Amino acid sequence: AGGREREAESLTRFLAEIRDRLGVEPERVAEFARELEETLLKDAMAQYVRALRADVLAGAEYDALESTVMDGHPYHPAYKSRIGFTLEDHLAWGPEFARPVHPLWLAARRSVATVTVSDRHTEAEFLRGQLGESYDEFHDRIRCAGGDPAEYTLLPVHPWQWREIIAHTHADALRDSDLIVLGADPDAHRPQQSIRTLTCRNVPERPYLKLSLSILNTSTSRVLAPHTVGNAPRITDWLWRVVETDPYLRDELRVLLLGEVMGCS
Repeated sequence: AGGREREAESLTRFLAEIRDRLGVEPERVAEFARELEETLLKDAMAQYVRALRADVLAGAEYDALESTVMDGHPYHPAYKSRIGFTLEDHLAWGPEFARPVHPLWLAARRSVATVTVSDRHTEAEFLRGQLGESYDEFHDRIRCAGGDPAEYTLLPVHPWQWREIIAHTHADALRDSDLIVLGADPDAHRPQQSIRTLTCRNVPERPYLKLSLSILNTSTSRVLAPHTVGNAPRITDWLWRVVETDPYLRDELRVLLLGEVMGCS
């Protein structure tokens, strides 16, 4: 600029000026520019709230640290773009703002659902352990809707995903009672850095809930492919068997593995 170097003042303008040297389609550059601008804005909101709260993280438990650390995925410049979230959504469901999230539970007819459960659990035992009294209440609501609970599984859904995607895309399934709305999770949850994974606040020993979320973050859609949901408990069981039958891993290294124990799509 005028024969001198200076810092770029606009992310979008900077990318436009160097576009010809990038060898990338113009629409890709425009998409990336939007991700960067959204990251800049949403990160500014998060950093402002952090400064206002004066967070002290020393001594915090893992789940609090996981949700509160602001600079996740710093190696990716669009680490907080969250394309699909309005600013109100960002405040409601961004982990930095620590607002409670109550997942919505649906009943899904088994003819349209695929369920995989770890060998260490049964579906009913696991869900009852997670939902407590709500498990029986949800079954009563299935009966009130004219269904047989034995013909349905229970599926948690992110509130944003319900509002933006499922209520519209699966309107026919809702009409035909292939999907039945049951109600909110009895416990408050808190989003983790990935946004789609939730930590239970009220009952910390509950497993994390990993929910499909049709937003774009770190240039990647946060949806879940059905084959990964179905395979995860099987792979978990296999890995657990490997550790348990290997004295070196089990006794000397004392390997502990997290596991995905149930998946439904």
